[in-house]
Parts: sequence; structure tokens; C-alpha cells
Amino acid sequence: MKCIECAKGLMQRKTARTSHEVRGVKIEVEGRVLVCPRCGFQAIPADLLSEHGRLVDEGYRKAAGLLSAGEIRAARARLGLNQLDFAGYLGVGEASVKRWDLGALQDKSSDDLIRLKTDPEYAQKNLEEVCRRLGRSMATDAQRAECPV
Repeated sequence: MKCIECAKGLMQRKTARTSHEVRGVKIEVEGRVLVCPRCGFQAIPADLLSEHGRLVDEGYRKAAGLLSAGEIRAARARLGLNQLDFAGYLGVGEASVKRWDLGALQDKSSDDLIRLKTDPEYAQKNLEEVCRRLGRSMATDAQRAECPV
């Protein structure tokens, strides 16, 4: 296939880094793409679009500090919940949980909710932050629990 940019080179499949912007975050991923040897133009082959999309989503999750699809599934499994029960536990639609399990990007607020409801350490840090913002001390010893809001 001829390059659509320079019309002189023949596109070749190579492993290369590509730049993307997702939700305002710039990321680079490495994957199989078509590259023009003459001008360097890159294109994602149609048969690799979904795989490339998965790489981009995972790169964004890492850059934004979000849980991966596997981490969300693992959190759900630790609680022994199926998708429907997990959705009810979180107060979200089952379709959202299904999409997250399949790799769809969650937003930051959904990520925070998942962490708060599945990670005791994250929940504890959140409680400490709430207490700090309310100007109340948070007891460090387990015998005197002060703040709890």
C-alpha cells in the first residue's frame, strides 16, 4: 500500500512508538503499525485497531493512575461478587462494570469509588483526609477512634 502522506513510499509493518492524547493526557505506546520508509508517516492497520486501542487505554490508565481492567476484576473477585452484585455494591449500572471488565476506561470518580469500596488502605487514607479537612484529629491508635466524621 502506498503512503497516503507522501504517495512515494510503500507502507511496511513495524513495531514503533506512536503518540496519542487521551482526555488531555499525552501518552506514547509501542505496537505494530504501518510506517512509510520515505517520510515516516504512521498508520494503524485495520486488523490491529482494537489491540492498539487497548494499548492506548492501558497507557492512559498508567499515566493517569487509574486501575487497570485486571485490577478492577481482581478487586471484584476479592469481594466474591459477580458483575451484577458488584454494580449494586458500588451503586453503578451493571453495564458499567461489564465495560470496565472488558477494558473500557473508567473516569477518575469511578476509579476513586472502586478504590474506596474495595481497598481498605485507600479508604483509610480517604477517611484521614476527610477528618483533616474537617479540622478533626484522626487517632493513630486503634483503641481511640476519634474523628469518624
